[in-house]
Amino acid sequence: MGESTIWNKVRSGDFPQPIRLSTRLTVWRIEDIEEWIKSKELGV
Repeated sequence: MGESTIWNKVRSGDFPQPIRLSTRLTVWRIEDIEEWIKSKELGV
């Protein structure tokens, strides 16, 4: 996915919320991403 797609999905609630570490660094917890992937594989 592209960066704009990820941010659109975050805003719509269809992607895990990120953690902002600084003004220029945003990260996601690997557990949140893995759970999101599993939910998409199951069609949830």
